[in-house]
Amino acid sequence: MRITSGQYRGRVLEGPKSDKVRPTSDKVRQAIFNILNHGAKPLDGASVLDLFCGTGGLGIEALSNGASAVHFVDMDTSLIRKNIDKLGIGDEAQVTRKDVLKFHTPKTYDFIFMDPPYHMELAHKTLEHLQSLGVMKPDSLLIVETEKEAKLPPSFKIIQEKIYGDIKVSFLEQDQ
Repeated sequence: MRITSGQYRGRVLEGPKSDKVRPTSDKVRQAIFNILNHGAKPLDGASVLDLFCGTGGLGIEALSNGASAVHFVDMDTSLIRKNIDKLGIGDEAQVTRKDVLKFHTPKTYDFIFMDPPYHMELAHKTLEHLQSLGVMKPDSLLIVETEKEAKLPPSFKIIQEKIYGDIKVSFLEQDQ
């Protein structure tokens, strides 16, 4: 796994040794950040929440592309901690080891990345949880990676969807 763009481009991340973690592929991450960097919404100075972060690839890519801070959340934070240390980005990163559906914070975020385990309806449940928390700003952009057939709550407006094999990446805003 490599960072595909920005100031950390080409840096190698620590990856999983088992199939418990399914990191977003370099190709899909590069596509996501091409969309963000060329029109969707600038990352410069943005606050980011990376849920089900695993290796931290999406959040680290956001930092590499100008985000000012990323809050990483996962049940197992060992890989993200290794990658934060490896890149020396501890000042810009906050890590919480917790079940995403039990996560609470008073903060709001400009971008929220989610890559939950597939076939468990976790994307749907997590989006509903995020609405109840109030962590989204009126113009927050959510980037959700799911299995292709996943259904998302109707309380979110789909800005764009892309299919990469069996993976769907949805760019969402909270429906006002």
